[in-house]
Amino acid sequence: MNNRPPYRHPHEPSKPSRLRTKGRKRFIVGIVLVVIGALALYPTPDESGDSSPVMGALIFIGVGIWLILWGRKLKEQGTSASRPMETSVSGASTDYGLPDAGETELDIGLAQGKETQRHHPKAPHGRAFEPWARLTQELELVGGSHRQSAFRTLLVDDQDLRQDGFTAKEVKVALVTDGDNPHDAEAVSAWIEDQHVAYLPREQTSPWNRILRHLESNGQYLLLPGRLTVTADGLDLQPKISIKYPELAALIPRNSYRESMSQLIPQGRKIQVTGEEDHMDNLIGFVESGREVPVYVTLRAITITRPRSVVELVQVELNGQRVGVLSSAQSQNFLPLVNYLEQRGKLAVARAIIVGSKLKADVYLYSVNAAEIEHAWLDAVADISGDNNHLSPPDEDW
Repeated sequence: MNNRPPYRHPHEPSKPSRLRTKGRKRFIVGIVLVVIGALALYPTPDESGDSSPVMGALIFIGVGIWLILWGRKLKEQGTSASRPMETSVSGASTDYGLPDAGETELDIGLAQGKETQRHHPKAPHGRAFEPWARLTQELELVGGSHRQSAFRTLLVDDQDLRQDGFTAKEVKVALVTDGDNPHDAEAVSAWIEDQHVAYLPREQTSPWNRILRHLESNGQYLLLPGRLTVTADGLDLQPKISIKYPELAALIPRNSYRESMSQLIPQGRKIQVTGEEDHMDNLIGFVESGREVPVYVTLRAITITRPRSVVELVQVELNGQRVGVLSSAQSQNFLPLVNYLEQRGKLAVARAIIVGSKLKADVYLYSVNAAEIEHAWLDAVADISGDNNHLSPPDEDW
């Protein structure tokens, strides 16, 4: 059974405010009863000798005094509950100079008689880069409880949070360097959609900075899968955000491709390349024992003449060198897409993983095929002006 109180919107009356209101009402009613009782103690000429008015007056006065005391107590409780806690600004901060949970920087600034200005990190900019190696690592982010307005914006329509006081969902988390942070020049901010929601833990930022700066220099930002859980108690939201990622060494690919003459195919399911054993000399420089190595590979259509047949296959190249081919069945799935791009002056580029040792290595594609590609992606492929003579023919010496 869920015992969490429901989430209350900030515009609804707070508990301290309701206590003060109840206290005022009881205080006023008590005064009225005391006044009525006091007036009843003065008998009229017709009531001399009658004790019933006196008893009634004493009851009124007694109830009135009780309501006055009760009302004062409720007012005091409401006032103390709404008063901000005293906090040492110099010694009560968490990562990156954030205030303690339950207070905002504005609370602390007003307590000192001035208003503080919060640092605003830069938002994600450019193209999102999503790694494709296996997600073997997990990390919990920090500072989310100080981003109350961000989470209220993200969860404004979340019915689970409103009804049950709890919500959990899978999210995409963008990581961006925050070199202008006044507390840590290596800080890394985390974003969900367009909201700044957290930071990487301070002790984790150094290796991440090198990777993120490399991506940002190429007009990209890192986008990772994550999980968001939020528990609500009245106005307070308690978020928890974690991200999943590969080993840092397998986060970004070991090579690149020329975007002006290539088209990266969207990421898809895992597909085995064949014939790698014949091209270990081209793979050995990328193999790392016990580790997945992400790379970009080029896909080309080739024609193979056999004694009794002619077959068309898809050749897989790494930095211009052949490292294998797709099987006949998989080649038929990819050939329409590869030919579509080549006809428009584009080389087909796919994401791939290399695993193994210096003695034997395997190559796997992570790509959609011709039947899985979306029409909007095909329509968005831009033509390269001029002829296609710059596309050199593949090496078909098998």
